[in-house]
Amino acid sequence: MFATGSENTGLSAFDSVLFECSPDCVKLLDLDGRLLAMNHNGQCVMEIDDFGAVANSPLAMLWPEASRETVQSAIASARAGQTGRFRAFCPTAKGTPKWWDVTVMPVPAANGEATRLLSVSRDVTVEHDAWERLQFSQAQFARLLDSSAEGIYGMAPDNSCTFMNRAGAAMLGYEPDELIGRQLHALIHHHHADGSLYPAVECRLLNAVAKGDSLRVENEVFWRKDGTPIAVSYSVAPTMQDGAYVGAVVTFTDVTQRKASERALQDSEKRFRSMADAIPQIVWSIDDQGRAVFFNKQWTIYTGAAIAPDTPADVSAQFVHQDDHEPTMRAWQKAWEERITFTMEHRIRSASGEYRWFLVRAEPFFDAAGKIVQWFGTSTDIHDRKQAEVELFASRERLEKIISQAATGVVEADAHGRIVLVNGKYCQMLGYTEEELIGTSILEVTAPDSVEQTMAVLQGLVEGDKGYTIDKQYRRKDGSLLWATSSVTALHGPEHQFQGLVAIVIDVTERKRVEEALKGADRRKDEFLAMLAHELRNPLAPIGAAAELLQLAQLSEARVRQTSQIIARQVRHMTGLVDDLLDVSRVTRGLVELDNAPLDISHVITDAVEQVTPLIRSRRHQLGMQLTPEAPLVMGDKKRLVQVLANLLNNAAKYMHEGGRILLKTEVRNDSVVIDVQDEGIGMTPELVSRAFDLFAQAERSSDRSSGGLGLGLALVRSLVELHHGTVTCESAGLGKGSRFTVRLPRLAPRDSGNAPEFAGSAMRHPVASLRMMVVDDNVDAAAMLAMLLETQGHRVAVEHDSRSALQRAREEAPQVCLLDIGLPEMDGNELARRLRAQAETAHTVLIAVTGYGQESDRAEMMAAGFDRHLVKPVDTGKLAAILAEVGRR
Repeated sequence: MFATGSENTGLSAFDSVLFECSPDCVKLLDLDGRLLAMNHNGQCVMEIDDFGAVANSPLAMLWPEASRETVQSAIASARAGQTGRFRAFCPTAKGTPKWWDVTVMPVPAANGEATRLLSVSRDVTVEHDAWERLQFSQAQFARLLDSSAEGIYGMAPDNSCTFMNRAGAAMLGYEPDELIGRQLHALIHHHHADGSLYPAVECRLLNAVAKGDSLRVENEVFWRKDGTPIAVSYSVAPTMQDGAYVGAVVTFTDVTQRKASERALQDSEKRFRSMADAIPQIVWSIDDQGRAVFFNKQWTIYTGAAIAPDTPADVSAQFVHQDDHEPTMRAWQKAWEERITFTMEHRIRSASGEYRWFLVRAEPFFDAAGKIVQWFGTSTDIHDRKQAEVELFASRERLEKIISQAATGVVEADAHGRIVLVNGKYCQMLGYTEEELIGTSILEVTAPDSVEQTMAVLQGLVEGDKGYTIDKQYRRKDGSLLWATSSVTALHGPEHQFQGLVAIVIDVTERKRVEEALKGADRRKDEFLAMLAHELRNPLAPIGAAAELLQLAQLSEARVRQTSQIIARQVRHMTGLVDDLLDVSRVTRGLVELDNAPLDISHVITDAVEQVTPLIRSRRHQLGMQLTPEAPLVMGDKKRLVQVLANLLNNAAKYMHEGGRILLKTEVRNDSVVIDVQDEGIGMTPELVSRAFDLFAQAERSSDRSSGGLGLGLALVRSLVELHHGTVTCESAGLGKGSRFTVRLPRLAPRDSGNAPEFAGSAMRHPVASLRMMVVDDNVDAAAMLAMLLETQGHRVAVEHDSRSALQRAREEAPQVCLLDIGLPEMDGNELARRLRAQAETAHTVLIAVTGYGQESDRAEMMAAGFDRHLVKPVDTGKLAAILAEVGRR
C-alpha cells in the first residue's frame, strides 16, 4: 500500500491501514527527516504523480526556503521525543498555493526508542483564507472607525466600553486603550452642563440601551479627562440578538464650534438688522420665489406701509410707478431665469403719494447645491441725481448742437488721451468717421514729428498746467498731413484731479503754406538783390576803370577807341538788365498792351531761333525741331511771343553742358497749339519745379554765377503767356535729367484768320614800384580794362580768363600780386586761391579777391581760402593803390 519502501516502514499492519486511511497527508521519515513513505491521500493532496521522484528527499527541501528552518526545528523536536508543530505556506508539486497545519512526532519501536518520524500535514487553506478575510475585515473596520471624524464607541451588556475610535478618544482627552472595559458614564457623563451630578439611573443613554431603544440627543455635555466639558450631540443604536440586548454602538460629535457658529449667526443677524436699519437705503431680502423675508425700517418710513410676504408682481403693482411696472417685471423675470444680478431704475411711491427715482439692485444667494435660496437687495434714492442727469443731458445736448455746428474742430479726450467726443468738423478735417475716432488715442492721429510735442502738452496738463495753444501736425486717414492750431484746456474733477482735456482745433494748413511761400519769396528776394548787385557791379567795374583811364593823359587814339567801345558794351548790358526789370514790372502789373494779330506760330518760332542761334552755336549745342506741317494760327503779339520762346531756348542753352541737344516740337490740337522745349541740361528738383515761374526763382546759387541772369525770365514767360490766355508748365525727372517746358496757346480757327568793377577817384595816378601782377576774370572787358589801368601805373600785368590757364601761367611767371574774380567758371576764385597757395611759386603771392559778393559770410569764406585782401566791385582805387604801395615796399 505504501508508495515506496513499505517493507522497511516498521509499522504494524494495523498501523499501515490507519496510515493509508488518513485524509491528511501522512509522511514517514527517517530520523534525519528524509522522506520514506507517503500515503495515497497525501500524494493526491500534494498533487504528486510519482512519489519516486521525491523519495529519500529531505522533507525540508519540499518547503519554500522561508519555511525550511521551521521544518527542521519541528523535526529536531520529534527526534528529541517531543511533538513539533507549525503552520506555514507550501505550494503543491503542481504549484497550487496551500496552507498546512503540520505535526511531526516520533514513532517508537518495541524498546521505546524512536526509529522513525511521522509527519501529518492537514490542508487548512480554506480556514486560513477565512481567517485572513476576517483579519482584513477587522482591520478595515478599525480603519473605518479611526477615519471617522465622529467619536464612536461600543458598549457591552454590562455597559462597559468594548472599543473607542481615535477621534472619540482624542475629543475626550484619552488614549483608546484607557477606556476599554471601563464604565464610561462614570468617566465622561457624570455631571450635567450646569455642574450638577448626573446619576447613572437618570442617564437617558443607559436607560435607552436597557430598553433596546435608539436615541438621538442634540444638546448634551461629555466631560474630558482634564475635567473640562465638551458640548456634544450623540446617537445610541442597541444591538439585539434573539430578542436580547447584547450591546450598543454610540456615536457622538463635538458641537462646540457649531454652537459658537449658531451664537455668532444670531449675533450677526442682530448686527445686520441694526446696520440695515441704520443706513439710508432700503435694504431687503426675498426668498427664491420672490416673497418678502426682510425689509428694513426705511421701507416703512418711506412708503408708510409694512411689507407683506407678497410676490414681486404684487409689490411692484402696489408701489412702483405704472410706467415702470412692466419694465421692472421683465428685468426681474430675466434675472430670476438667468440667475444673474437684478438691476433696475424705477420710481417708487412714497407715503405722501410722491414718486421718487430709486436704483434697485439685488444679488442671488446660492446654497451648496447651486440653488437660489434668497435674494439680497438695496433700493437707493437717486431722484436728485436723476434730475441732475436730465438737466445735464439737456445742457449737453445744447452743447453738442453748438459743437456740431462749430466751424472749428472740437475734440475731448480722457485722462489717458483716448478720444471720447468729436464734432463733425474735426472728423471732416481728419477724414475719419466719429465711430472710428471714439476710443482712439490722440497720438494715433498725430503726425510723427508732433508726437513728442503732444506728449509734453499732455504731461503738462497732468502736472497741473491749465492749457496750451500749439501749432501741430495731424495725420489724416489717407496719410496726408494737416497743420492745425490747437487750443488745449485741462478738465478737472471735483477734487481737482486731472480727468482729460478739450481742444479747439483750427486748420491752418493753408496759412502754413502761405507762410512758407512768403518765407521762400523773401529768401528769393534776398538772393535776387544779391544777384542784382553782382550783375550791376560787373558792368560798372569796366566802366569805372575806363573812366579812370580816360582821365590819364597821353592815351593813344586806338586806346581811347577801345576804352569807348568797352563803355558802350557795358552800358548796353546794363540797359538790358534795367529793361528786363522794367519789363517784368510792367507785365506783372498789367501795364503791357499787346499788339495782337493773327500769327503763324512757325514764324514766331523762326524769329526766336534766330535770336538764340549765336548762343547755341557758341556752346556747340544741337537744336532739333519737329514742327507740324500745318500752319497753325494764334492770336497774339509777335514780339512778345518771340520773347517767350527765346527765353525758353536761351535757358535751355545756358543750363546745359556744351554739346548738348535741344528739341523744339509743335503740336496742333482741336483748340490749342502746343510748343515743347526739351533739353538735356541740369534738370530741376521737385521743389524748384513747383516754383520755377515765380519771380527771382533760380536753382541753388553758386559762387561762379556761370549762367548769369536775375531769375526773371520764366516769371516773364508765364505772365506773357497768361496775357495770351495760354498756359506754360515745366517738368523734370530730377537733377541731371534735363527739363521740359510746354506752352499752350489758344488756336485760331482757319476762318478767323561783360562784367567788371568800377574804379572811383584818381588814386591810381600816383606812381608806385613796378610789380609783376596777374588779373584773372572771365569777363574779358573787365579784365582788359583793369589790366590797362594797372599798366599805366608801370606794373607788368598778365591777363587770364579761366582758372586752369591762370595756374599754369602763375607757375611760369610767379606774380607778386594776383587779382582774382570769385565768379570764375569751372573752378571758382576761392579754389584757385587755395591752389595758388599750395604751389611753391605762388605760396607767398599777395592774393586780392575782386568780387560782387560783399556779405560778411562771403568775406570770411574768401579769407579762409587764402586771400590776403578782399575788394568789392566797384573797386575803391584808393584802397587798391594803398595795397599795391604796401606790397612794393616789401
